[in-house]
Amino acid sequence: MNNCVSRFFAPIFLLYIGFILLGGLIGVIVGLFIPASLTTAIIIGLFVGLALALIAHAIVIVVINRTCYNNDYHPC
Repeated sequence: MNNCVSRFFAPIFLLYIGFILLGGLIGVIVGLFIPASLTTAIIIGLFVGLALALIAHAIVIVVINRTCYNNDYHPC
């Protein structure tokens, strides 16, 4: 089971980083349209990215659960 779960560490890490950077990019875009709130928009964008990363993490956990549990041998 541990070998199966360890295969998913890199995708989970990349999902977190990717969504946080995507949120930061959205914050920069919003900040360019409203120049007075650039810093606030970037911070809010990072939180939006983190929220998306948590949702993606939950989906990955479900996939890990199904994949790793089905691959292991469980005697009755």
